[in-house]
Amino acid sequence: MPRELRKRTSRPNYSILADLEDELDAGPSTSALQVRAEKDASGSESDFAPNDEDIDAQAEEEEEEGDDEEEILYDLEDADASVGRSSADEDPEPTISKNTIRKAAKKSSGKQDSTSKTNANALPSVHHRHRAVPIFRWNGKVERLKERPQLFKEPVIVPTNSWSYNDQAANRIGKSHGLNAGSGPLWELMEDRGWYKESFEWAEDENEAYRRPSVHEDVKVPEDWQILSPRAYKQYLAVAPLPSNSHAYMVGARAQRPAYACIQIWTLSASDSDAGEDEGAGEDSNTDGVVRCEMVLCVESGGARELKWCPLPSHDSYQPNASGSNPCKLGIIAGTFEDGSISLYAVPDPANIRARAQNSANAGPIFVKLSNPLLRLELEDTTLWCLDWANSDIIAAGCANGSIVVYDVGTALREGITGIDEHILPTHYFPVHQSAIQSITWVRAPTVSATGERTADNPTVIATGGYDGLECFSDIRERTGVIMNRTREVVNSVDYSPFYGGPISVGQENTVKAYSLAPVMLGRGHKFMEPNGPVWSIKSSDYHPQIAVGASDGSCHTTNTVRSTRRGGAVAFFVHKIYQLDYSRKTGEYRMLERFLPQETKDRPSATKAKQPIPIGTGAWSPGVGVQRVVWNSGNGLAGAPLLASATGSGLCRIDWLLGRWYKGRVPYVTVEAIRQEVEGEDGMEEDSE
Repeated sequence: MPRELRKRTSRPNYSILADLEDELDAGPSTSALQVRAEKDASGSESDFAPNDEDIDAQAEEEEEEGDDEEEILYDLEDADASVGRSSADEDPEPTISKNTIRKAAKKSSGKQDSTSKTNANALPSVHHRHRAVPIFRWNGKVERLKERPQLFKEPVIVPTNSWSYNDQAANRIGKSHGLNAGSGPLWELMEDRGWYKESFEWAEDENEAYRRPSVHEDVKVPEDWQILSPRAYKQYLAVAPLPSNSHAYMVGARAQRPAYACIQIWTLSASDSDAGEDEGAGEDSNTDGVVRCEMVLCVESGGARELKWCPLPSHDSYQPNASGSNPCKLGIIAGTFEDGSISLYAVPDPANIRARAQNSANAGPIFVKLSNPLLRLELEDTTLWCLDWANSDIIAAGCANGSIVVYDVGTALREGITGIDEHILPTHYFPVHQSAIQSITWVRAPTVSATGERTADNPTVIATGGYDGLECFSDIRERTGVIMNRTREVVNSVDYSPFYGGPISVGQENTVKAYSLAPVMLGRGHKFMEPNGPVWSIKSSDYHPQIAVGASDGSCHTTNTVRSTRRGGAVAFFVHKIYQLDYSRKTGEYRMLERFLPQETKDRPSATKAKQPIPIGTGAWSPGVGVQRVVWNSGNGLAGAPLLASATGSGLCRIDWLLGRWYKGRVPYVTVEAIRQEVEGEDGMEEDSE
């Protein structure tokens, strides 16, 4: 019997698609006709293939979302065209815009009504770039800036609706974030999306004093401190230097105490000339900041590999002339040190220390010796390699043997336990990786009870990256890890972004990739950028969707995580290079370059770009040019959120003030109040365009 071939399916008719306008429809969004044509051409007839109704629903939903973004841009252009039009001009002939044609087509189509229920339940298409989805909702109000923030000046803050006020506000805020064409955040849209269990009692209050309440007020600076040698919105930065350029950490090695090292406390404040000027200066007045090393903490735990302040305010009220044996406390800082421990120190206030030592600011930094930490955490069988705060009470650490350990430091501090004479037992300790854990971060989201009510419990999900190339999710209730991604490189940094709703980590070929934790998009990732060298550090902020990336090639980048959902959108996927550090081996000099043009990130290179010759470069950089640490200012409110600090292997640190800008300089939906649904009425964009 001769072999019978399967009947060939019908080929798509491309003559029908010739009349469709694709001037602004470039990208993953496809119409239902195109989806059917691709399916007919493949002819897979697989049992696992989605139904036609689901594909049509996804395609129409994606097309509608893309049209909404085009409506914003069309209205912006129409509003500009209407400005300056004379009333004496003749009335132009009536024209029908593309936007009107699309709306009319949607209203006349009966398919939309029949598949409305399917649209609500259908999963998003895997081929579509979805907008970031937060993993929890905030029922109360939040705060936003009313005026452009200025360094060392009091910000003007007003209450506003949160990102989850309603679906329309969430869509407007998300699309407005996608119109950011600058290197920093848009100050009009900045809001605090961080969550801590300490704010559970004041969930309905928008004031940041209740969203981030003061903690550990009863903790004092130890009495064994020794001195060896008006704030005006002064910013404090903790820096942990290494003994020399050739100093290297050995994974799992433990230094014997006392191992002398230091922690430097630097300040960024207004200059003396600016401090004496009138506060009524205009908005465009520039304030020159001055950076000083105020204090050096001399410790005996060895060099610090990682330092992190307590995420909630833990300082004492400012009393420059306070008396007593204990000085005022600036805050509580935790770090992983060379002795294999996590040590917590109560940092004394430099201003209060200077008053006690009768030392002026021009005399240089004050050296303060802290013989013992406030609290010491360590294990006998391994060393603690990295850490992250869940809130003011819980700390998670990654160990050199691949395990995760969780400590309740809040209880230890309240009970006066120091951990110096005896070890403090952890609450959780379980293996996840096959080698040392390089980076760890908490997924700071509220927990929910079995009845669906939000509780004031601690977070339970941890994201980690290790030397084995694995990126894992772990739930401390199950004490097991789930592999999120596998690479052939060391995962140097993992950080949780509340705006994206998931962790941001390192992928293949030095790419920076994010993974969503929202149930509708669980496990799906988006690539944001691809630096020329291995990534050292990734950091996000609780106040804006911009992420900062430091790489081994000496470059520091920023990009927007809440991007447009369409690759062919008006605003490209910009990656902003803040600066580039070079080193000349012949002269032994460093060179810092800045003011780079933004670069566009593409998921797949075009055929023309692939044929272009590869630019001459190198894969070997001096260890001193690598940007080893980047961090946003996430602990001093909305006004300080645009500050970005970065540190290089050469010992050079830099602080940048970065603000974003609107695409073409226009605010979508006319005003920020309309974006956040603070005003009632019709769509403000349509009113302005008329």
